[in-house]
Amino acid sequence: MLDKFAKKESPVLGYAGFGGGVSSLLTLASGKITYVDDVFSTYLYKGNSTARSINNGIDLAGEGGLVWTKSRTSSNRNCFLDTERGVHNVLFSDATLSTDTDNTTITSFNSNGYTMGTSAYKLNVNTEDMCSWTFRKCPGFFDIVTYTGNGSVRTIAHNLKSVPGSIWVKRLDTTSDWRVYHRSLSSPANQLYLNANTQENGAGPVWNSTHPTSTVFTVGTDSAVNANNGTYVAYIFAHNDGSFGEDSDEAVIKCGSYTGSGSIGKTVDLGFEPQWMIVKSIDQTRPWVVIDNMRGMPHDGEGPRLLANDSAAEVSGASFFALTPTGVEVTLQNTYVNSSGEEYVYIAIRRPHKQPEVATDVFGIDTRNQHIVGSSPSAISNFVVDMSFQRIVNTTSDTQISTRLTGNKFLITNDLNVESSDNGFKWDYMNGWAEDGNANTNIYYYMWKRAAGYFDVVTYTGHQYKRPSENYSDVPHNLGVVPEMIWIKNRSLGSSSGKWIVYHKDVGNTDFLVLNENSATIGTNYFGNIDPTSSVFTLFAGGLTTVDYPPDNYIAYLFATLSGISKVGQYTGNGSNQTIDCGFSTPARFVLIKKVSGSGNWYVWDSERGITQGADPYISLNINNSQLTGNKNYVYPDNAGFGVQEINGTNNPLINENGQNYIFYAIA
Repeated sequence: MLDKFAKKESPVLGYAGFGGGVSSLLTLASGKITYVDDVFSTYLYKGNSTARSINNGIDLAGEGGLVWTKSRTSSNRNCFLDTERGVHNVLFSDATLSTDTDNTTITSFNSNGYTMGTSAYKLNVNTEDMCSWTFRKCPGFFDIVTYTGNGSVRTIAHNLKSVPGSIWVKRLDTTSDWRVYHRSLSSPANQLYLNANTQENGAGPVWNSTHPTSTVFTVGTDSAVNANNGTYVAYIFAHNDGSFGEDSDEAVIKCGSYTGSGSIGKTVDLGFEPQWMIVKSIDQTRPWVVIDNMRGMPHDGEGPRLLANDSAAEVSGASFFALTPTGVEVTLQNTYVNSSGEEYVYIAIRRPHKQPEVATDVFGIDTRNQHIVGSSPSAISNFVVDMSFQRIVNTTSDTQISTRLTGNKFLITNDLNVESSDNGFKWDYMNGWAEDGNANTNIYYYMWKRAAGYFDVVTYTGHQYKRPSENYSDVPHNLGVVPEMIWIKNRSLGSSSGKWIVYHKDVGNTDFLVLNENSATIGTNYFGNIDPTSSVFTLFAGGLTTVDYPPDNYIAYLFATLSGISKVGQYTGNGSNQTIDCGFSTPARFVLIKKVSGSGNWYVWDSERGITQGADPYISLNINNSQLTGNKNYVYPDNAGFGVQEINGTNNPLINENGQNYIFYAIA
């Protein structure tokens, strides 16, 4: 079983301060575990004007919910369809229009997503890049209520089972503004308009100056929310309800606010890393900005955004926000999100945090395919890719490693250089990554998905997490367990300051390895002589530019053992064949081996090129040679993991010398 996650939200505090405890207690009593993966999805696709299903893993047929769809490449409207109002019935968040009925939009809500028709001008525009966000009804996350107005102050029951953080109401039978309640507005008498960029205002008795409770919300006599015989829908968002995750004590949604600084570096602490946010100034006429990590929220580089109150196509420009393990860093002095002294409200949803069940859900290997731009990536993974490295294996070639968090930037594992960029490194696919040109079976991609207990990526700036008055930094992460191997690279500096520093549990916190070298362990206080924990890893911040020095930018890759899926470990060579038991039920598909008691390369074998009983081609991450093949059986398959044998000779990888120590990383 996965070790307990780092705790960032308390159900007790949630109940006392925010109303989160009611849902949490019910979840704990039922024994049912719900993850954000079960209740929210961002799904990207290419429109084709042909009836099709979007399989995003969200149970809309059984649980109900909302689908919000927007074309990224044209000015088609923001379309809302939900299970309470039924198929075909569309609302537009960027307009005051009443319900539009169109039989070519969503035709069914399914147990794993939804089916849509041709919808040439809305949901499925031929050749256009499309984006959909799905919100499932679930206590502590989201609810939908429809009602008929009576023209008098009244309460409307909901099933959120916690105090709402935000409520969006739209009249269905005539034109009307969308009225928005948000817990961070200056008064419950005030409101925002989802379809407009206007600031907070108190025009009209909308909420009757009454905050919602865990069972009801109040509407006044304003016709936008409660005209006699008027019909309405309300979308209700929870706030900080700690009832999700492995121990049913994590929040997956937060409705809050922050004050703009007018300069870069402003941080917003959410208690979790988000995958989706909507942000609006309440002091000035600014738009509703919608961003997500599928379309891109890189640490630097382009960050595409859409507007909930405007039908305009997606705009790509410098990223507004950089993701951190506990929230976001505002990376631009932009009035939309960061004008000095201006107050902004937001709704933020946690990134996926569900433990994988099989290795093929989080690791894949592929060679370069002939991609169709925007529809088919160069490398097929059949899962959302968060990190990949690529290598041309039949000639001298660098190993390029890139991540979703850094956009089109990449590093090279066999040198000290700073980041470079490649416009072909595209991450907005559901089943793979990259748009790298013509097919080539000699170009290999190794692809990872971030997942609890398995793999994580963290970007940080030097001294961003430095302890006050101490030369140590505690860098937070979302691996959820203690990292067993960490790779760290300075993204801003080359030369000796750009070494790849490696922590490994079997080397310890007083020594380190260098990924771009073949050296044995080296003793330096990079990790502060402190073991990492399930929530942070510690670095010595006393002037070491290699791992933590301002204002340099860094990246860290964190690996762990997950039963049946991955194994970080060590073995001692015996000079003859031996099996390395990884606890797998199938042979390893990926094996990385490094000698630590002496010099030795970072050798990689994989099942695509051959982990067999015959010849085994291999590459090395620290050198750029073409793969070596020969006729030797260096690594062989075993259902528990893999086997190694000692091959004598200066041109062979010495991976099982008698009495020598080795570390390894394997994936089933």
